[in-house]
Amino acid sequence: MKRRFLATLLAGSMIISSLTGCQKTADQTKGDTTSAASKAVKGEDISSPEQAAQEAEYKDELHIGYKIEPATLDTMLISDAPARVVSYGSIYEALVTMDEEFKVREELCESYEVSADAKEYTWKLRKGVKFHNGEEMKADDVVASMNRWVEHYGNAKAMVGDSQFEKVDDYTVKITLDEPAAFLNELIATQTQGSVIMPKSVLDDPDPETGAVKSYVGTGPYKFGEWKEGSYIRLDRFDDYQPYGTEGETSGWYGYKSQLTKTVYFDIVTDVSTRTTGIQTGEFDVVTEMSSDDYQMFQSTEGLQTWKELNGEWVIVYNKASGLTQDVNIRQAVNAIADPTEILTAAHGSSEFFRVEVSFMPEETANWFTDAGKENAHRVDADLAKEYLAKANYNGEPFRILCASNDINLTNAAVALKAELESIGMTVEMVTPDWTSYSTYRSDPSKYDVFFAALMPVAVPSLQLFLSPTWAGFTNDQKIFDMVAQMNQTSSLEDGQKIWDELQTYCWNESLPATKLGSVFLYNVYNEKVDNFVFFCSGPIIGNMAVRK
Repeated sequence: MKRRFLATLLAGSMIISSLTGCQKTADQTKGDTTSAASKAVKGEDISSPEQAAQEAEYKDELHIGYKIEPATLDTMLISDAPARVVSYGSIYEALVTMDEEFKVREELCESYEVSADAKEYTWKLRKGVKFHNGEEMKADDVVASMNRWVEHYGNAKAMVGDSQFEKVDDYTVKITLDEPAAFLNELIATQTQGSVIMPKSVLDDPDPETGAVKSYVGTGPYKFGEWKEGSYIRLDRFDDYQPYGTEGETSGWYGYKSQLTKTVYFDIVTDVSTRTTGIQTGEFDVVTEMSSDDYQMFQSTEGLQTWKELNGEWVIVYNKASGLTQDVNIRQAVNAIADPTEILTAAHGSSEFFRVEVSFMPEETANWFTDAGKENAHRVDADLAKEYLAKANYNGEPFRILCASNDINLTNAAVALKAELESIGMTVEMVTPDWTSYSTYRSDPSKYDVFFAALMPVAVPSLQLFLSPTWAGFTNDQKIFDMVAQMNQTSSLEDGQKIWDELQTYCWNESLPATKLGSVFLYNVYNEKVDNFVFFCSGPIIGNMAVRK
């Protein structure tokens, strides 16, 4: 017997934790951020995005001042936010996606089914969907993309094992698993490491040295135009885009994309003062991740709007594969002295922009929010930290903190942690590559002992990156893997919560793959002439965004 996945599998509430998501976590100030342009065109006899833009008198260009240049736009190879922010939902789409309440919604599939035992998933593909290279998307492309995703994403490999995605016919794809996987669609939709669909022809001809694709080709409303290194990434409207859903209705990553803007620029502006000047002068229509020091100023500036959002969960991730932090006593020493309030204040300024938390799942995920393990969280105890250093026979060896040199938040956090560690007698070095090299450093266990991460919220805790053996930090604890597998295979919310409480307690008290500091809020600023402004999971949703002339 088969049925729609969300109907009964886990009584809905287990799959969809009550995560209010990144989109409406905090209020949007000054003005109506609802879909004004979609309202303007909904119901009108408009035959094309160009005509819609002309009738609404929109500018051809949208300029987004973005603080970090991605290392690549091949999102299957990297979990860093910049690649996802620029490309997901714009260049690329996926089989299923997430709405603002973190519910799974169909995107490139028109429907999906899951067997009663959660061992077989089947997706029926939309017909007539075109890639940017003119090819029609079919099952061969989906199979090639999804199997490549499994190959490169440890959490996906852990969930599906040796199973492979298979073609049933040109418009049907399935996977048959050896063990139940209650959260496979959630993993696909979350986009922590992109399960995006690319043409098989592109995937069959990767760069022989890096394995990355040579061209960025997807099915999204915008195609890759130009990347001028250090300056901008340009996306151009894809005229053969096939929208889905109901015109004027969007939620999170899901929904109809009207393509009201012809060309979108992600202008790379690492200096926050330059982004500030740019939004004030009109050089940029949108700027991201602005300084907390300027929040009140922007709120009172005529013609500008602010949007405050949950950015993610800040954690200290320990390198378990190499160096000092292979020793759990060193990890416990860092955990014992790390002061979350001090570190988050250094990184984000006012407490208005962070919330100290013990739970590895944020407060917004009510079904998974727990203080299990709190007895070993946020101790801020120098004597205890020194006891752990003695157990580790620490003798002044350099302790290395990895951070991107052009990310001021990471740098300030690293400086604060460095001072705390030095206060207990540790020798500390900061390893500071620029952002384009940061992910390469982070993937090399010989380069560092710890790094900070702002983890995107996930629907269920088993999807947390720091629990994965293949993600940076290289968790290697079999007990963690066993409990993650149990959680993925459970079929009731109560059982899942029990496993999660046990796993979080084990992480805090014994294994310590990471130290949770808290949840962080960032804010973005946009010109009041921007219609359909939406941010979701750290990035702008550009499919309906446009600037009035």
